[in-house]
Amino acid sequence: MKLSAENLSFGYGKRIIAQNINLSVAQGEVLCLLGANGAGKTTLFKTLLGLIKPHSGRITLDNAPLEQLSLHQRARKIAYVPQAHNALFPFDVLDVVIMGAAAQLSLTTKPSASEMQEALRLLERFNMAHLADKAYTEISGGERQIVLIARALMQKAQILVMDEPTASLDYGNQLRILQQIKELSKSGISVILSTHNPDHVFICADQVALLHQGALIASGTPQAVITPENLKKIYQIDVTIGQLHGSPYPLCAPVLPESDHQ
Repeated sequence: MKLSAENLSFGYGKRIIAQNINLSVAQGEVLCLLGANGAGKTTLFKTLLGLIKPHSGRITLDNAPLEQLSLHQRARKIAYVPQAHNALFPFDVLDVVIMGAAAQLSLTTKPSASEMQEALRLLERFNMAHLADKAYTEISGGERQIVLIARALMQKAQILVMDEPTASLDYGNQLRILQQIKELSKSGISVILSTHNPDHVFICADQVALLHQGALIASGTPQAVITPENLKKIYQIDVTIGQLHGSPYPLCAPVLPESDHQ
């Protein structure tokens, strides 16, 4: 399963946020998108999902135009993990995960016992089984984010679009989610995610793209794209990149002005 965007321009109404965007993610690849707040990452994701109609350009799934697929067909191929989700009803956590199976069921079919067990296994995978019977509205924002990831996996789509999946998680859960993303890619699932932490790119991504001022200013491997010069462009801060002894991944650190001690 391959998702591609060709010469894509997108935005809201007549306002164009970005244009001439070209990117693709192949089966089993992880593509990480970086950009400052307001760069248009979420809007790009919603456009790739078909939730927002592009101003111009082409989005394809295995070379088939996205607009030719029904919402149900898209849901069987692509799953979305949003930044945040405020539930209106106090569904149990397990029920929220099971909702991901709706893409594989008809409108009149109820989840089977095996699907209930699969939902529970997904919660166990993320060490969340103890919250299965708790109201989704009563758990923390970080816990909700993990539940949404489990729900997306329950959808059994071959492409996951994840909008800042680690944003509200503690340090340990951030790393666990990144590890799970790598495991998903090894199983053949494609992942597109956004993050504000360039260190995450080195941990889980095969490709990275930088969105800045309405354009992709760089794309390629993490080592080629995550450079002090490029990070300075998108974040307006000096950064040094190095590797600690014993660490398998490069790390980014800000270069801040020295304090004036008087």
